[in-house]
Amino acid sequence: MNDLISIIIPIYNAEEYIEECIDSIIQQSYKNWELILVNDGSTDNSFTICKKYSLNYQNINTYNKTNEGVSIARNYGISKAKGKWITFIDSDDYISKDYLNQLCENLECDMIIGGYRIFGYENKTIKPTDYHSFSIVPNNFIYIDVYENNPNINILYHICGKLYKIDIINKNNIYFNKEMKLGEDTCFNIEYISYCNNLCIIPYAGYFYRKNDYQIKRTMDYCTYSKHLSLFSKSVDNLLIRKGYLLTHIYNSINKAFFESLNEHLYISSNHKEFIETSKLLNVNELRYKEIFSRSYVKGIIMQMCYNYPHFGFYFIKLIYNIKRNILKKLI
Repeated sequence: MNDLISIIIPIYNAEEYIEECIDSIIQQSYKNWELILVNDGSTDNSFTICKKYSLNYQNINTYNKTNEGVSIARNYGISKAKGKWITFIDSDDYISKDYLNQLCENLECDMIIGGYRIFGYENKTIKPTDYHSFSIVPNNFIYIDVYENNPNINILYHICGKLYKIDIINKNNIYFNKEMKLGEDTCFNIEYISYCNNLCIIPYAGYFYRKNDYQIKRTMDYCTYSKHLSLFSKSVDNLLIRKGYLLTHIYNSINKAFFESLNEHLYISSNHKEFIETSKLLNVNELRYKEIFSRSYVKGIIMQMCYNYPHFGFYFIKLIYNIKRNILKKLI
């Protein structure tokens, strides 16, 4: 197969890594690709670097826009894509030379899903254990809706290591939700799959995902937490309506990530009053801690105690997040 593949990279202040990323694309053994660089209002040298590549390579296009966030930047890239297929790469990551070739061996499917390698302060490989090609019916989803100790975990959480058909995206108006700052890529994947007829999951991990700092910017107050959970629930419900399947384990895992971000916000704010008010809201809305920590029963009980007894919980959250952050600082 020799279909044109559109590669979309959103860029914001990535001058330290962007050349390594672009060079890994130029070195691909698969040659029929276009690269769409979306500079999202960078204040460093990123745009200048990207323009240099655009001048030297006909299949590299650079677009400059005001800063509006990664979701809008990716959506902008989609609007400029001319390929039959789309893949996304983050500006501080890179790919193996055979990355596109490996994904292209299975173009008879509506979506090709590979794994990825994490490097930096955390090093591990997320790689499907074997090859699966299947029509989308409820019983088949068990392969991608897995427990956290399963080696296939995370293959739906991120957009890296995947190929998408642009016709499915455009026909069904699938986009990254600009209101989400966490989990937007998982929502995109679930929405996309709800319109697919079949999937290919391949035992390959040629995408290198950089993880070199402890992200504290993705925190959320209760209002943001509630909005994220609502938007994510909508995507899960759409899949249930269209394909008759509920992604139970992935839903719980994303809910856990949102909840962790809420706790991170409460840790940073150092606001006793807000913690107490949030505790009341969580209990009023019957947050089920045992579902969130379905694979960590003890932690579920501890978190439930924290929010049932907010005066104690405030200081306990401070303690555990201080410990957590000190450990992570030593790893960086």
